[in-house]
Amino acid sequence: MPSFDLDSHIRELSKTDPLGIETPLETIGDLLLCLAQWPASGWAFRGQSDISWPLKTRLQRELEQSGKPRDEWREAENSILREFRDSALSEIPAPPPSSDLAGWLAIMQQYGGATRLLDWSGSPFVSLYFAVKDPTNTDAALWAINVAHLRSMIGSTTMDMGWADEFALGRVTEHRADGSKHERFELYGPDQWRNGVNRVIRTLMDQTFAFPLPVLPLYLDSRMKAQQALFTLDTALETSIEAALQSICRGKREELDRWKKTMPGIALPGALEHSRSIIMKIPVKNAWRLEIMTALERMNITRGTLFPGLGGIGGAALERIQRGSPPTMRDQLLP
Repeated sequence: MPSFDLDSHIRELSKTDPLGIETPLETIGDLLLCLAQWPASGWAFRGQSDISWPLKTRLQRELEQSGKPRDEWREAENSILREFRDSALSEIPAPPPSSDLAGWLAIMQQYGGATRLLDWSGSPFVSLYFAVKDPTNTDAALWAINVAHLRSMIGSTTMDMGWADEFALGRVTEHRADGSKHERFELYGPDQWRNGVNRVIRTLMDQTFAFPLPVLPLYLDSRMKAQQALFTLDTALETSIEAALQSICRGKREELDRWKKTMPGIALPGALEHSRSIIMKIPVKNAWRLEIMTALERMNITRGTLFPGLGGIGGAALERIQRGSPPTMRDQLLP
């Protein structure tokens, strides 16, 4: 297989636009090779059928269109979340606890509700499907976000707030018979993990700092599993994700420039040279759509596999008609 060096491609683009995020590729072959050779972990992907759309949550779009004053947004969000949770309890075989904010937001997001979550997938090809599945007259976009880097960034921030350990380890204090104390760390169980993550989410939602927090809830239904779903939570609801991250990167770059002037020859740990270190937008040309859908079908990425159930199966059959797919192996072998 020929190679496509994404790192070299990004470095070349960043010479002229260090804070840019758009990362164009010339051919469909470049696109598929790029995705096939992407790092296997640490990144999440999102497909959008219109390249002009910003990374905004549905809740933010709906609230902006409603004309509600911003100081009423949180109250409106709480109201629709309570209504969804109360109505959905009888429809979910094993619902998450009522206090599990991340779990309920994830379910609400997956079934069409307006939340401050944005859907992502651990698979670039699943996300590519969502970018091209709908016939349009515009180019699409495949977004990639470095959730591992985001996690490290919020980890360093939360360390100063005193709850960095909520994500992985719990501090246990033993009171010994001689009156002394001994502290140790233990891995959190599911309940401790859930409570810790929700505490972090609620704390960040009360801040004014705009940051896309990576969220992987413990409750994953069959659809979320098929789509390798994860989410980012918009902590501020007032700006797009890409604008927030570019602002963060701009500050990091200024910090890096100051460091280089005062300490030449010494690298700044964790410095971001450009926005593409954490977020990229790859244009997907409209002319590539049918060829991409055919390639994805060969990977068994269809509506039928991504939306388990009869609705997904029916949608997959409709997609085959819409794009004029050739006969299947079943058509050829069965009488």
